[in-house]
Amino acid sequence: MAPPSDLTTADAVLHYLSGTPFAASSAESLTGGTANFVYRIHLLAPYEGHSTFVLKFGRSFLEIKGTKVPFSLERQKFEMEALKAVRSWLPKTNLVTVPVVHFFDSDNHVLIMDDCGETSMTLKALIQKGGVRRDVADRIGRALGWFLALVHGVGEGQSTDFLALFAGNHLARSISSWATYGRLQETLDGSAGLAALRDPPLVIPQVQLQKATAIAGVMMGKLAQAKDKFVMGDFWPGNILITMEGEEVSAIQVLDWELAKTGLPELDAGQFLAELQLLCRFHPESQDAAAGTATGFLEAYQSKHELDRRTTLIHFGVHLITWTPRVSWGAKEPTRKAVVDGVEMFCTEEAISMADHFQCTCPTKLFLPEFLSYPIRIVSLDADLGDVKRGDRLLTYSFAYLPANPAKDALPETRFGTWDCTVDGELTSWSFKPGDVVSKPKARDRPAALVKEACTHGEQIAGMCALCGKDMTNIDYLGVADTSRASIQMTHSKNGPTVSREVAERIEREANEALLSARKLKLIVDLDQTIVHATVDPTVGEWIAEGEAWEAKHAARELNAAARAADKERQEDDIDESESDEEEEECNPNWEALKDVKKFRLGPELLGPPNMMGKGRHIALDDGCMYYIKPRPGWQEFMKDMSAKYEMHIYTMGTRAYAQAVCKALDPDGRLFGERILSRDESGSLTQKSLDRLFPTDQSMVVVIDDRADVWSGGMQYWSPNLIKVMPYDFFVGIGDINSSFLPKIQPIAPPAPPPVGKPPRDKPPIPTPPEKVEDNSQSAVTELRNQALEAQMEERPLAKKQTELQESSEGEEAESTPAPEASPPSDDEQSSTSSKSEKHPRKALLRNDDWELIRVGKLLDQVHSQFFAEYDARVPSTKKRKLGSQDPERHNVPYDVKRIIPAIRSSVFQGCNICFSSVIPLDQQPEATEVWRLANMFGARCSATLTPDITHVVAAKRGTAKVDEARRRGNVKVVWVAWFGDSIALWQRMNEARYLLDAEESGAEAAPPEDRETEALEGDAVDTDDDMVGGDSKLHLEDVNWDELDAEIDAELGDEDEDEEWSDEADSEIGSAPSSPARGQKRSRSVTPSDAGSDVSGASPLAKRKKLAADRTGYSPLKEGVTAGDLTIAEAKAAGRSTPLPKANGSGSKASTSRSRASTPGPTSRSRASTPGPGARASTPKVSTPGSVQDDTEGSTMGSEDGVVDDDFLHSFEGELEGELEGELEGELGDEAGQK
Repeated sequence: MAPPSDLTTADAVLHYLSGTPFAASSAESLTGGTANFVYRIHLLAPYEGHSTFVLKFGRSFLEIKGTKVPFSLERQKFEMEALKAVRSWLPKTNLVTVPVVHFFDSDNHVLIMDDCGETSMTLKALIQKGGVRRDVADRIGRALGWFLALVHGVGEGQSTDFLALFAGNHLARSISSWATYGRLQETLDGSAGLAALRDPPLVIPQVQLQKATAIAGVMMGKLAQAKDKFVMGDFWPGNILITMEGEEVSAIQVLDWELAKTGLPELDAGQFLAELQLLCRFHPESQDAAAGTATGFLEAYQSKHELDRRTTLIHFGVHLITWTPRVSWGAKEPTRKAVVDGVEMFCTEEAISMADHFQCTCPTKLFLPEFLSYPIRIVSLDADLGDVKRGDRLLTYSFAYLPANPAKDALPETRFGTWDCTVDGELTSWSFKPGDVVSKPKARDRPAALVKEACTHGEQIAGMCALCGKDMTNIDYLGVADTSRASIQMTHSKNGPTVSREVAERIEREANEALLSARKLKLIVDLDQTIVHATVDPTVGEWIAEGEAWEAKHAARELNAAARAADKERQEDDIDESESDEEEEECNPNWEALKDVKKFRLGPELLGPPNMMGKGRHIALDDGCMYYIKPRPGWQEFMKDMSAKYEMHIYTMGTRAYAQAVCKALDPDGRLFGERILSRDESGSLTQKSLDRLFPTDQSMVVVIDDRADVWSGGMQYWSPNLIKVMPYDFFVGIGDINSSFLPKIQPIAPPAPPPVGKPPRDKPPIPTPPEKVEDNSQSAVTELRNQALEAQMEERPLAKKQTELQESSEGEEAESTPAPEASPPSDDEQSSTSSKSEKHPRKALLRNDDWELIRVGKLLDQVHSQFFAEYDARVPSTKKRKLGSQDPERHNVPYDVKRIIPAIRSSVFQGCNICFSSVIPLDQQPEATEVWRLANMFGARCSATLTPDITHVVAAKRGTAKVDEARRRGNVKVVWVAWFGDSIALWQRMNEARYLLDAEESGAEAAPPEDRETEALEGDAVDTDDDMVGGDSKLHLEDVNWDELDAEIDAELGDEDEDEEWSDEADSEIGSAPSSPARGQKRSRSVTPSDAGSDVSGASPLAKRKKLAADRTGYSPLKEGVTAGDLTIAEAKAAGRSTPLPKANGSGSKASTSRSRASTPGPTSRSRASTPGPGARASTPKVSTPGSVQDDTEGSTMGSEDGVVDDDFLHSFEGELEGELEGELEGELGDEAGQK
């Protein structure tokens, strides 16, 4: 490059660039004259895809009004280093960027950087130009707030060398200090001779002047010592370039980093906000845009980085004082007013909100109604900018109309409509113009007009505006009530004030800032079965009274014993021997656990209004109800620890009277909860809880602990992302939650393990369907249900019954375990003594203090708190580009959000687990839609309906399914009971699989439950055991089989109508003559046999009767075992409950039974069935299941299970295995066996 003598002209720049890759055809001057000259150069040939660049030439002095002040060129080195560092910190997709330096000539003081585009303009010019919509200004402000917060936040964490480099920018540090605080006194005392502050001189009270001078000295000292925080140094709208594409912001660049240094972050923020306020003051037409930019900037910055309000306000004020009279902003009086206001801000002791200093209130956004016939075309704007009143016509629009049932050749008719104003105020801007076509999404996302109101009625009490006193309940022809403008209820009171969303956002923002400064989050605590358990059973009161009486007697005995020990002589003379020898009466075994039980009585008026007490009289509740509250063990330590880290709120399904009484018992001085109590009376829903009720705009700091997840779902997702589910506290055995009797019962995650063989399975309770919506008039029904449950407890006394059952069971076990004496009969005296002693059995404790759930929950809450503030301390701005006009809170994009942290902790439980369910999910349901599948995904597992090669766990509800057998053969899959899955979810910790492994029997046969099977002989015939039926050495002989006799016996058992029946794979089908009555949500039913269905077998053969009776008494079903045809006799195959046509010996078509088979040699075959072929028939090869292809028996249960559920694998493999497997040998074996029978 040619050495320049002076690049202060365009020609000199072109000459300098000639012969370089940046050779240009033209150079356009952008700014220059004070210290730097900046040009946009147009290249002769593109360079790295760009045809224009910005060239910046620096001089070694500042020229101010003809005076040259030295200005070291070392500043360019700091600018280049700052640009390089900040560029590396920014995500590639960030909207706000800094230029890339393509060339730096340190000798000639030239920087060549990216060009933001010929259409770009500074933010100051864009706002002054006007026409910037409020939502666009808000977007720009937010983007800049995130950017500056990132620069300050990341800059703090840089290396010592990096900070030392910029601490060495002494020129920049001295300029910033002198240009503001150094010139404050001369500006205020008039010695600077500024024209705007003369004639007459601006008079500042001496007290304020002295105070301002003292503050300025302190601030200059702080700026000189600030060496651990990186700042931009000159952050104002004139150094920010905005590129627009239509009405969208496409790029923002922050320029001029020569003053980058170490300093105070509040200097950057205060300077930027002060410049925006000056735009509000001197350019009224730009107030909306300037105020929108400022409020968006503040909200975004403060959500990412701490900003000291007092320090920011000081720099805000000093900028107004020192710069306003030195820059041609406007008339003299507004300039003097700005200086006076700056002094007030500078000297105030209150750290008030910065937004309060913008003299422009946020305008009201008017959106087109949703009921218009979209799309519409704007015909005319009927209201001019200026004052408008409610009811004034704003615009006229047209739309295409077609009748409800148009004719085929009907054409759309153009119709017209008008839209009227719904508020009083000043119309400040339009978003649409005549001819614009507006779709429904566009009308929803973009306000049509902005109106500045004298009062926005954002706070209301009982239908009246709390700000101006206007009646908000009046409704006119527009059909829009002003009460809808403040519909958010944020207090814990039912009849508290309501606010608008804007006010709600401000309230929550300020509350969150206070909590963040105190390093606290918010914790919503449920009462019943979370931190307490309640009952109204009078038995508890009696046990407490009994325990207290025993304590009193025991204390008296101890006093007497102490007295006797102290005075032995008096003991011999005076103490009643009968009293001293009296045997101490046994204490109630439950007393120890009941010592900390709280109790209170609620009068009948607190159980519900008289008109809502239900139809029944509830005699037991006439005098109110005594409640007994058991706090969860460890609650005091838990509450103390959590109150230091969380602001705690109560949210319960109980009534307000109940909630207040419980809190008074647990927190008598109100230090834990205060008045932060929300009951179902104020919740707004009888069956659901909602975070929106208390925290409508920001739930990123809210954690919930509750024993029920379903009440927080809201129908949207299974578990709220804010929820930490607690194991229900069930101290009063069997009582449950007395305040949720109207809610659906919680169902188990999966079917229970199979019951012991020989014991019939219990009927499954029906799954109640929760009401989709509870109407307002159902309050009386809820009260009635609640009162019925309370009255039932008081009258039936379930705890007393359970205590009696426990005692009787204990005595029975003792009697069974005590061996009978073999000695001679005792004498009368001995018998009397023995009888007396035997009547006194030590009582067993029903209630126990063995719950430690709060320790686990406390650890999880500590983890959430620690992770939140770790992320908060390391926060960086979001990089997501938000669509213009979007109302979604950008806070969702930050990592310090409990809605991210809690699901992340939850998903770590099964991380790395690939789960396949077996006999857990009903066949008639989509696996992905079931609760167990969703829970598995929620806790980090990957689920598959088939046993794919990457499966790590098979979670089974019973043994012997195809998936279980296949998983065992693989050897690298853990086969566990479903309890492993449930316990891991309940405890938020992956349990050790060794405790839950589904064990196999040593024989290798399909394992049965661990209980011993019971066998007995019936009518002289021994019942076949597993070994009898599956013995590998037994031989079947068919030579002597009487096929006619067998055929007749089969007909007698199953009926001839079975011949033409076909197997069905439908979820609700049943095979045989038994009627089908499928229920929604049940598992697929298998084919019904007399044994399975419990049908009448009075007409069946004696063999069938004996087999059915044996199976009923032992609980055995041959369908539980897989056997080959070579291991079964015809009678045994028939006992398995499956019949198919079997050829007679002469080849005629008769019927023979088929059954499930297990291959006698190791291999992948899991199940098969065979029929005996006639002479000349060809045996078919049984199908085998290959690894990785075991189909879904998860949704069903294995064949022969107690609940009568078909095995899907068995059905799928059945069709191809009916042709028989062992032609000659099978006939001989069946014949021999039939002859033996």
